Order: sequence, then C-alpha cells, then structure tokens
Amino acid sequence: MDHLTTLPLISKQIIMYCGMTIFIMGIIGGLLNIIIFTTLKTFRQTTCAFLLTITTIVNVITLPTTPVVFTLLQGFQIGLKNVSWFCKFHMFASQWIIIISLISLCLATIDQFLSMSSYRHWSNL
Repeated sequence: MDHLTTLPLISKQIIMYCGMTIFIMGIIGGLLNIIIFTTLKTFRQTTCAFLLTITTIVNVITLPTTPVVFTLLQGFQIGLKNVSWFCKFHMFASQWIIIISLISLCLATIDQFLSMSSYRHWSNL
C-alpha cells in the first residue's frame, strides 16, 4: 500500500525537477547557439547557419510554450489549459512552432547536401 501512495509523489517530483532543468538548460543552450551563429563571421556567411539560427530561435520560443505548461500542469497542478483562449493559442502555437523548426532544419540539411555536391550554385544566401 505504501508504494501506491509514494509512486505518484515521486513521479510528480521527477516531472517538476526535470521539467525545470530542461527549461533552464534549453534556454541557456539556445541563447548560446544564437550568440555563436550570429557573432562569428564564418557562420554569418552561410545559408545553413542562417537556417540553423532560425531553428534555434524557434526552439527557444518552444520552451516556454510546451514543457513549461506540461510541468505546471503535471508537477504543480496549475491548469492553464482550463482557460479557453490559452488552450487554443497553445495548441496553435506549439504546432506551428514545431513545423517551422522541422522545416528549417530540413532546409539546412538540404542546403548542406547541395553545398557539398556538384549543385553548389544552388546553395547561396
């Protein structure tokens, strides 16, 4: 009987601490990526780095919308999805942000492939 009461408590603690850790480390890593991609001259001249910068910016925007809402709901029992406009906006924003991130990552991959092949002239900013 003890395991049935402590297991949800342990899972709530894991969600709270891991969610906050993912949020903090994601913001720090994303900001460092943006700084590197925008300040170094080598990265400013390539299309691939431009697309990776877009991906990083979109991923930094994703962090407050998806994991934080999940952590607040599951870990702290704060239900932001009960507000109808927030629920609609959250669903809209999270889907579009993920799509934009994946498209720019795919375009960066295609650009990198083109820059290494005989179709080099197709890869330009």
